[in-house]
Amino acid sequence: MKKSVLLLLILGMSLTVMSKEKIVNIVKSGGGLFGYDYVSQQTSIHNGGTDREIWVIDLECYNPGISKCKYNKNGYEISGASLTDFEESILGQLVELSEAHVLEGVVSGVMTRKYFDSNEETIKSFSISWSHIDSVTKISVRISDSYSLDEMVQ
Repeated sequence: MKKSVLLLLILGMSLTVMSKEKIVNIVKSGGGLFGYDYVSQQTSIHNGGTDREIWVIDLECYNPGISKCKYNKNGYEISGASLTDFEESILGQLVELSEAHVLEGVVSGVMTRKYFDSNEETIKSFSISWSHIDSVTKISVRISDSYSLDEMVQ
């Protein structure tokens, strides 16, 4: 009996899903017509509590140059801590949308959008905030799983 309880306990722990939240912080300043001179991207993983990891990607872009200021998954991964193609696509769309708002004079704002990721069968929540002060644009996007398809069906 003790072996059965121990086996169920171990099995239950192995089935626990690690929740991952991804945060992308972007700072842009002084870019030129063709892009930026300095582009730096760093990734870190933080413990967000029981069964929760927070992946933070910091992207900084400064001064006129020829490099694009965008997330680059190649060469920047830390033990799989990168965006999926789906997340990268939505991130690009939301960054463009926030920059369009800045050009229209809306210098700060917050939006939340939910999208269905058919590859992972999950609804993902993308929360974006931006501010533009003294020619510096700061954008932060928080990506989290809202519901899995299995949870929605039950």
